[in-house]
Amino acid sequence: MSNPGQIAEKAAITHFLNCFVRETSRGVWIDALKSKVLRIDLKSQNSSLYVSTTYWSPTGKHEYKFPVSVQSLNGDVHYIGCWTCMSILIEELILERGEWSGNGLDAAGELLHSILLSARNIEEFIKTRANDAGTLYDPRISFLESEQSLIFGHTFHPAPKSRMGFPEWRQHIYSPETKGEFQLCYFAAHRSIVQQCTAWHKQASDIVLEDLLEGLSVEDAQTFKREWDHSMSSSYHLIPVHPIQREWLLGEAHVQRWMTSGKLVEIGTMGNPYKPTSSIRTLYHEDSEFMYKMSLRVKITNSMRVNKRAELDGAIEAAKLLNVIDQPLRARYPQFHMISDAAYMTLGNDGKEESGFEMIIRHNPFHRDKDGLKAIVMAALTQDSIDGSAMLIGRIITSIVQKEKQSCTQVSVNWFRKYLSLSLMPMVWLYMEYGIGLEAHLQNSVLTLDDDGYPKAFYYRDSQGYYYARSMVGELEKLLPGIESSVNVFDDELVEERFGYYLMINHMFGLIQAFGSAGLVGERMLLLELQAALESLIPESRKNTGLLQRWLYSPSLRCKANLLTRLYDIDELESELEQAVYVSISNPLFEEIPNMNLIKRARLVTSRWREEINGSCYVHG
Repeated sequence: MSNPGQIAEKAAITHFLNCFVRETSRGVWIDALKSKVLRIDLKSQNSSLYVSTTYWSPTGKHEYKFPVSVQSLNGDVHYIGCWTCMSILIEELILERGEWSGNGLDAAGELLHSILLSARNIEEFIKTRANDAGTLYDPRISFLESEQSLIFGHTFHPAPKSRMGFPEWRQHIYSPETKGEFQLCYFAAHRSIVQQCTAWHKQASDIVLEDLLEGLSVEDAQTFKREWDHSMSSSYHLIPVHPIQREWLLGEAHVQRWMTSGKLVEIGTMGNPYKPTSSIRTLYHEDSEFMYKMSLRVKITNSMRVNKRAELDGAIEAAKLLNVIDQPLRARYPQFHMISDAAYMTLGNDGKEESGFEMIIRHNPFHRDKDGLKAIVMAALTQDSIDGSAMLIGRIITSIVQKEKQSCTQVSVNWFRKYLSLSLMPMVWLYMEYGIGLEAHLQNSVLTLDDDGYPKAFYYRDSQGYYYARSMVGELEKLLPGIESSVNVFDDELVEERFGYYLMINHMFGLIQAFGSAGLVGERMLLLELQAALESLIPESRKNTGLLQRWLYSPSLRCKANLLTRLYDIDELESELEQAVYVSISNPLFEEIPNMNLIKRARLVTSRWREEINGSCYVHG
């Protein structure tokens, strides 16, 4: 295995370059003998950067051959390291804005610091998991294993593993990548300061108590229950917090006041050890029917990961809406599931300000009793391996090829078509029918496979990722009175911007990139499949067909710019409309229109022969 530090450094510069090229449109591609070379002109520094590719991606996930070279105006060429390269490009962005002083220098330093932290974390994760490649990329991977396998993180983020707020010496306990696990810290809170709501038949406090008792030995559970019923159950509720959050809470004035007055009593650390999932703050135990999404004052990638009060109410609202539309959705797409975050609990006096105790309870369809353990987070399916071996999607497809004795291309296309029917089709239908746009990025998507390795069922999660189009809110109001005043109602333009980025660019293009970089099938072939699937939806859509038209035929798409968002230090959860920086990028679907038209003409010309062989040469279109 290569040096973990070198692997982490290469990942950092690769992520950075792909973000830079995508978000600034500054790269020029030069055809070389066996590859393409990227040239980035540094106008403010009178020089140009050059780097060769080992894989060029039509959707932007390029792989590079290092080192990077710099050529000045007088023709002098010299090679630079990865960190120098990133520093030069950050300097270029700052100089372009005329901010090479004060705030500009601070922003550059902050960004470089977060990239360095991320790379160091990746290096440590690789060291920790060096002997786990067989588990990380095994098609039989469990739900928890896939949640804890995202070593490199988001491929279009400059600092995907940056975490500011975790004590470095304890990070291995709380990180999914190091298979962390820990017990929760429990407080008893007087009912006068407890605020909770549910869309289930149980309140959050009942779920918390039942889960805790399940995690104790029989003797300890009996003792705790007896003491709790005797002295506290009539006036208090239990509420758990993350151990890192506990340390912050104990220093807060409002918490100290509650503890001094007896309204809040620290019980201690106990119960089942919970495991952090890929989001870090959502915690899982395989024997529980529920997962806990905790508030956590840690800055992960772009944002401080605290649960906002509006998000608590939004979770209940989304759960109630799902209950209303579940029957028509399941009738049309029975293998598409939406996981509910249907209960919450927090402490406070006014119901407006966050106290730091905010927790959301998520239904867990992947627990032991439901045989749901064999489920894969899509971000795990598409990630690169730490040792250069085949990634997970590659191993799944190769296994099918060996069983079916078909070509890798044909199996890949069949697999992708099946996946589109389980994921893309129902999510587009939800928007067309109800104006509901989902934040359906790869990390919010979970897949189960059938015995042959093909997609079987799809799960969407995260109540924070619901957007309701204003033009359709009247229809939603009929289904769920009061939703027209929801904080999740946005103008159609904004909903479509976010929905398009998360579903098309992050999710569908991200999956296509994985197939291409793994050498399974050319990206362009799957782009044509995606194009055909979208075109097939237009005739049957009664509403909002303009979105499909734009995805297919607009020369550009709106894309979230993680590098610029991070450079400008925008916290998405704190900014107006939770808005990151968005930019326009070239639309690879639009660029494939000539190829699609050729296929359609070829299909028309050969239709008679295809009919004679019972459609065995059928081409999607």
